[in-house]
Amino acid sequence: MKRLLIVVSGRVQGVGFRYFTHECANRFSVSGWVRNEYDGTVKIEAQGTFSNLEIFCTKLKEGPRFGSVHNFQSYEIECVSDDNGFSIV
Repeated sequence: MKRLLIVVSGRVQGVGFRYFTHECANRFSVSGWVRNEYDGTVKIEAQGTFSNLEIFCTKLKEGPRFGSVHNFQSYEIECVSDDNGFSIV
């Protein structure tokens, strides 16, 4: 298991990016949360197996139909032991 802090910028607010992220997380068994930031970026904490996170990140880089990802940064952070489910904050 590993946990990532992800910051995504581009056309990622007002285009269903958080909902898209939530659906991808459920599809690939990733736990954590997603939220819009005041600077126009979207911040995500995602935890799962290496392979599930790899697929999850690939889908996020593609983004939702009406969005576009210009910058994708991820950093490994400490896992949370009791993290279950994925929420939109």
